[in-house]
Amino acid sequence: MSNVFLTGLTNDHRAHLAGANVPCYDLTLGEEDGLMIEKQHLEAALSALSAYVESQEPSAFEGIARAVLKARAPGQTPKAHKVTNNWKGKETDDLHEAVRQFLVPVIDREVLMHHSQGYPTDPVSDGKFHIHLYSSPVRYADPGATPPAMIWGIPNASRNKSFPACGRGVAIVDEATGYPYAEYVGPGNVYVHMNFFDKYDGNSVRIFRVLMQKLARVVGLSAEDYRSLTRKRFIEECSKAAVRVVRDTAESGVDHELPAGLKNHSSGLHSNSRFDGAANYKDLPPGEKSVSALGTANGYVDAKKLQERKANVQSLRRRLRHAISEARAKERKLLTDENVDLDEFGIEYENLMKVKYVKDVQVEKNAIVIYTDILNCKDERTGILHEIGAFRIALPFTGSMPSWKNQTRLVNGMKERQHAPHVWPDGTACLGNTADIFPKLFAQRQWSIAAQLAIEFVQAANTSDSAGKHISSWPRARR
Repeated sequence: MSNVFLTGLTNDHRAHLAGANVPCYDLTLGEEDGLMIEKQHLEAALSALSAYVESQEPSAFEGIARAVLKARAPGQTPKAHKVTNNWKGKETDDLHEAVRQFLVPVIDREVLMHHSQGYPTDPVSDGKFHIHLYSSPVRYADPGATPPAMIWGIPNASRNKSFPACGRGVAIVDEATGYPYAEYVGPGNVYVHMNFFDKYDGNSVRIFRVLMQKLARVVGLSAEDYRSLTRKRFIEECSKAAVRVVRDTAESGVDHELPAGLKNHSSGLHSNSRFDGAANYKDLPPGEKSVSALGTANGYVDAKKLQERKANVQSLRRRLRHAISEARAKERKLLTDENVDLDEFGIEYENLMKVKYVKDVQVEKNAIVIYTDILNCKDERTGILHEIGAFRIALPFTGSMPSWKNQTRLVNGMKERQHAPHVWPDGTACLGNTADIFPKLFAQRQWSIAAQLAIEFVQAANTSDSAGKHISSWPRARR
């Protein structure tokens, strides 16, 4: 940790520091005047000022960090809860210090860090705050994504595979790349998705310190502010996904339903498709598909025809560049046009959150993804209620059916490792006569209705067929 440069201190603040015998001295950094506190005296200074470090960033001078303090509420005593870990190593001091400096002041609990070594772990509810390093709260999650080379503008040397965000909490992302570095699963667990111990260095510590700053802000959110944040993020991601659907299907000539404001501009995204083949000589008249077609029978090349050919290709390339540029401009317009009513997505977010058993809603690639509470299903033969599990259900913007993933358990039913009695190991399902309902709902963007039907599908078992009769293989529900 660096020495800390504090600005904005009043004479009263200086008097408190002097009264507490905290060593400090005046310093000017650039055009700012302030006080320098050596790192070994920072805790004493924060206690004397009844404040905590809200954020901190490196200054232009090596070994000196510029800090922003935030006053504690009147009567609030400084928190000095214990920070421990379940492993031994030289990195513990740096990580403990970051936790004590940024997180501990805004929570009222002891903190325990776990080095999970790439294994998913369940959230812990024991009154402490738990930091799970290189882990996920989803039992069957597997690391699959490579972390970016820069996280929050800090070089990252770790290239080991990383866990994805699971949707059970608030993803803490690198805004530049969209990479979910960690996920806060309230009220007392945060999961760091990447393994930074494989390339542990000073930059790893800097990235972790930024995480603690961002986590402290998320932990301090009210329920209303948290809901507002997730709603805003849902709208943004839906609008981006809508553009991707149009862009990715431009060559197919298939138009997909978009909100009215988006649809007004979507047709121009097909404008470049007729140039793609021409740029590769696929759509030219016969006899002009290669230079050899310009020569005579004895192989002689007609210079005039060759020149015309080059001019034609150059013209096609210019038209292609123009078309691509125009298409990209229209894609940007889809996201920024003031006439676009993106709150249609916001209304659907509210509808989704009202669906029974839905805990959280996110957008992942080109699908709305819902995360559910534990779902149960009754065996009508015995009247016994069986616990199926908590689900991740993907509802695509375009497609034929949802995808179901049980995040609690996989059970050997009609097939091995099924998600539910009627949901196969790959997440698809035998929908029977309801198969044609979901595509219509997706086309109309009725995700809340689709979510309700997808949940009800898990909660019902047709015990008269070869798949549903295996409902008894799932454990009894806890009453």
